[in-house]
Amino acid sequence: MLQCLVPARQLWWFITDGMITAPGYPASIQVPHAMATMWRFRRSYSEKEWNFVSIWHMAIGAYFCHGYGGSTARDLVLGVAPSAAAHPTVVAYFLLYVH
Repeated sequence: MLQCLVPARQLWWFITDGMITAPGYPASIQVPHAMATMWRFRRSYSEKEWNFVSIWHMAIGAYFCHGYGGSTARDLVLGVAPSAAAHPTVVAYFLLYVH
């Protein structure tokens, strides 16, 4: 019984301390978000259309339309620096999944 509780405790820690209450924007949230962003963006095109999408459109369109557009708009309305400019790893994690 104790062996079953150890993974559950680790999972609980990861969800609470590693993600929800972690200071800032940890990689445990950024990496899945970036993956899901590119996956959703890629699925918005047919295979034939995807072959003609430029790398710039992939990067910029996916970032603002499927990933971080809402938080960027919020930051601009509130007068704070958008996460793309203010956070040291948001763009780096996102660019890992472009193309």
